[in-house]
Amino acid sequence: MGNATSVAVRYRDKPLPQYNATEIAATNVAKREYQKQYMDYWNTTKEKTGTDRPVDALIMPLAPFAAARPKEYNFPVSVANKSIDVIDHEFKPIDNRDKEIMATYNPDINDGAPVALQIVGRRLQEEKVLALAEYLGQAIKSGSTARSKI
Repeated sequence: MGNATSVAVRYRDKPLPQYNATEIAATNVAKREYQKQYMDYWNTTKEKTGTDRPVDALIMPLAPFAAARPKEYNFPVSVANKSIDVIDHEFKPIDNRDKEIMATYNPDINDGAPVALQIVGRRLQEEKVLALAEYLGQAIKSGSTARSKI
């Protein structure tokens, strides 16, 4: 498929219809309502933390597969270790895609592959996310496995 053809397939060969002011306003209202629902959900996490405070951030893998794919991601914080990163036979997938991704994990194949993390924080909490990144970076560099009360 040529470059022009692939662009046309992806973005079509003519502009998409434009939205009017009423449609744009409705979209913005829907967006704000979703943001409020998510903020309310995040605030309910205080019932589960044991500190009476909502969680500060989520720490999760950068990608849904077992390790970063070579030359596609350059954010490794560690490497997979087949003696630690064993298959969890108690794993319960949340859907078929989750099951498929887990089925691709092989400790022997992934041993030594780079591992990358991302930190997701609340809206307008960038400073807190940066502080957590600094803290995690220091903990990873020191090899710390201790749980901390941040």
